[in-house]
Amino acid sequence: MKNNAIFTNAKVDVYMSKIFHITSIECAKNIIAGKTIFGADCSEQSHEAYPHFFHCEYGRSNAYFPNGSEIELYFNCDLPEKITEYSPPEPDRLNVHFDGDTFWQCTIHPDTRSSLKFVGWKVLDQVYISEDDKNFFEELSQMEVEVKVIWQRQHYAILIKRKNFRQKINQIFNFFKRP
Repeated sequence: MKNNAIFTNAKVDVYMSKIFHITSIECAKNIIAGKTIFGADCSEQSHEAYPHFFHCEYGRSNAYFPNGSEIELYFNCDLPEKITEYSPPEPDRLNVHFDGDTFWQCTIHPDTRSSLKFVGWKVLDQVYISEDDKNFFEELSQMEVEVKVIWQRQHYAILIKRKNFRQKINQIFNFFKRP
């Protein structure tokens, strides 16, 4: 049975794929709270520069979990799929990579205009999750929070802007605190 649904619009048929990302609970909270996901800071020719997903229709491509794996984050993705073998991802596509006939992974290019919708989560076997974290993931998955795929360097720029903003707020606050 497929985990996908077809949604028909008056103008165009949109194929809604369900994909998931495996990570640690702390990284998962940062992804959802920050509404961004990114790959490694490396060459755009490397698949490591793009966040990796598994496709619910194809399942996981290997039996092992990467180090630090604790949770699966599920997303709805309305991008058209592009089946590929080893080529770098293209913008505005859910790039579904195969190694011969075997599914490997999905990637999304950070220059993609569309966002993912966070719709569910699953804790991996034998992993402890606090009640606060359970409530966090449950509430935000029901809200279908939009998560944007970005370059890692954009993430650093966002953090620097937030830090500078906090410093300016503190300066203003301290100015008014003076006698």
